Amino acid sequence: MVDKLVHYLYNSDYEDTGYCPEDEKEGKEKGTTPRVGKEAGQDGKDNAEVGADKDDEKEDRSEVKHESPQQKESQLLALNAGMYIIGDRFDLSQLKDLAKEKFSAALIGRWDKEQLPDVIRTIYEYTLPSDRGLRDCLVPTLVKHKKALRGDESFMKLVKTHGDFAVDLIDAWVGAFKG
Repeated sequence: MVDKLVHYLYNSDYEDTGYCPEDEKEGKEKGTTPRVGKEAGQDGKDNAEVGADKDDEKEDRSEVKHESPQQKESQLLALNAGMYIIGDRFDLSQLKDLAKEKFSAALIGRWDKEQLPDVIRTIYEYTLPSDRGLRDCLVPTLVKHKKALRGDESFMKLVKTHGDFAVDLIDAWVGAFKG
């Protein structure tokens, strides 16, 4: 996500395609970041200089994962929620606004309900209760899909363990019945 932040700082925008949270986890575990093209040693330089050897590179290429559209949408939610949180931490209000806009657009798409609890958890653990930006985008969408989510065990566990989220959800569901 750091590369997305740097890109934003120079361009007032960031690309929210091609994001894969597993790439960040892999980079943290190996102590490097995933590299491609010239950075991966294809420019004639020794691969040891960039933190990978040829065997690792071949291994990584053979494990290409094909993701469903739902998985890509949930990754967009995770990325844009993360960028919103970074904007909040560094007091970049325009980044927060952009991330909120992109998060809302990704919510309109098809999202993966299996990944949704992680995104909700991130939002409710890393934003203040008074910061309604992503929360107010998220909760109405959840109300629209309440039947599907009600039977989801991981979603219901999240409702039980995150009080702020449960209150927001109840308020939205009550409001949906009144309106």
